[in-house]
Amino acid sequence: SAMESWTINAGLGVILGESTFGASLGWYDTTYGVPTRPGAGHHHGEEGEEEGGEEEGEELVTIGLKQFRADFKGDVFLGDGAFERLKLRVGYSDYTHTEFEGAEVGTVFDSTSVEARAELVQNTSGTLRGSSGVQYQHRDFFAVGAEAYIPPNLTDQVALFTLQELGTGPFQIEAAGRAEFTKVKAQTLGIERDFDTYSGALGLVYEGIEGIRVGINGSRAERAPSAEELFSD
Repeated sequence: SAMESWTINAGLGVILGESTFGASLGWYDTTYGVPTRPGAGHHHGEEGEEEGGEEEGEELVTIGLKQFRADFKGDVFLGDGAFERLKLRVGYSDYTHTEFEGAEVGTVFDSTSVEARAELVQNTSGTLRGSSGVQYQHRDFFAVGAEAYIPPNLTDQVALFTLQELGTGPFQIEAAGRAEFTKVKAQTLGIERDFDTYSGALGLVYEGIEGIRVGINGSRAERAPSAEELFSD
C-alpha cells in the first residue's frame, strides 16, 4: 500500500472560576491507494500462462481525503438555583473524499456538517437528580462522478432529551426519554421525508444489601433512516 498524510491541530482552554471553555481547530490531509507492481498490472492470464502486462488504459486508483474540523465546548456554572450547570458543545466539519483514476478525478464526495448540543444539569433536590437538553444536527452532502450513487441531499435533525434518577434509599428509579424530529431532502429528486422518532428507557435498582446492586431495565429505541438508506441509486 501507499499513503502520505499530515495533520495539524490547535486548541485553547480557559478556566473562569467554576466554569470552563475550550475550542480547537484541526486539519487532516491524506492520499492513499494500492500501487501496481513495477512492470505488471492487475491482469492475470489463463491457468498455465504467465501474468500479462498492464492492461491497456489501466490506471492507478488513489483516494485524496481532506477534513477541516472546529469544535467548541463550554461548561458554565449557574449557582444554587434549579440548575447547577449549562453544558454546551458545537462542532463543524468539512469533509471531502476524492477518488482519482490516474491523474483524473473520478468521483468526489463532499459532506459539511454542524452539530450543537445544550444540556442543563439539575441541582440535586431531595431525591431527584438529572439533566435535560436539546441537540441539533445539519448535514449537506453531495457526490459527483461515475461512482456517485446518491443524489445531493440535506439532513436536519432536532432532538429533545432528559435523564432522571429518583430515590436515595435502597430502591431507585432511572428514566430517560428522547424525541427526534428529522427532515431529509434530496433536492434534485424533489423528495422530502420527515420522521418523528421516540426512544425511552425505564429502570428499577435495588441496593439494600452492601456490595450488591440488582436492577431491571427496559428500553425502546427508534431512529430515522439516513439519506444513504433512503436515496442510494
